Amino acid sequence: MGPLHRPPHTRGGSTARRSGFRLLARPVLVTGPAAAGRPCTSWHDGPAAGSPAALRRPPSRHRQNGGGAIMRTRRRGVSNFDGRRLAQARARRGWAPAQLASEAAVTVTVLNQYETEERVPEPGTLARLANALGCTVEDLRQPAAVTLKDLRQRVGASQQETADASGRKRSAYAMLEQGRTTTLTPQEAEVLAVFFGVDRDTVEAAHAVSVAGQASRPAPLVLEGPLLEGLADHFAMAPEGLLRLAQRLAAGEGGKTR
Repeated sequence: MGPLHRPPHTRGGSTARRSGFRLLARPVLVTGPAAAGRPCTSWHDGPAAGSPAALRRPPSRHRQNGGGAIMRTRRRGVSNFDGRRLAQARARRGWAPAQLASEAAVTVTVLNQYETEERVPEPGTLARLANALGCTVEDLRQPAAVTLKDLRQRVGASQQETADASGRKRSAYAMLEQGRTTTLTPQEAEVLAVFFGVDRDTVEAAHAVSVAGQASRPAPLVLEGPLLEGLADHFAMAPEGLLRLAQRLAAGEGGKTR
């Protein structure tokens, strides 16, 4: 392979500036008549910032759908970041955006994008914002959804202990915790609140999360009627035998007959 030649448009940079391309250190192998069949290396790659070609592009935080409309998308960063909480924390300090931006070593433009959630801060940036505002990182994030199971585990209690405290059988409390029981009376919520060391609203909200989680799961397969008969016929088994086998498998007993 012969020596690499810099293409004419990179000499002196004048042609490169006029064409609106920026020079990068990423070589691209090109061939052509001017190179007399020998490879040469091109240092241009894409339109430069501010050039007409670049101005025609949508910003990197946007994408276009099939109809050409521009839709805003969130960039990667800290999960559950809440731009509204950031703006509220800044307002409580009585700071203008420029002051917080200076304290956290970000630009005002980037800070505004954080507060409107056009952009999501990285962990280090969020930590600087929290330190500047005198709060914790969690104060600038959306609270994670808490279930009844989370409340129980926080106090280190078993399902049986919680069931005893609530006056339910363990199986009944398990149904409540899993969200299969959708009704929780105010009296029951108050008893659980005392046991968990929280207020009643927290218990009711946790139960609602449990119910919503259960509703999002697919319905369990019920082995009966035509389905049972069809499977039994497929496996050349009696329906009763197939049902007993399914029950043993569900109980973790294995499929061997005894």
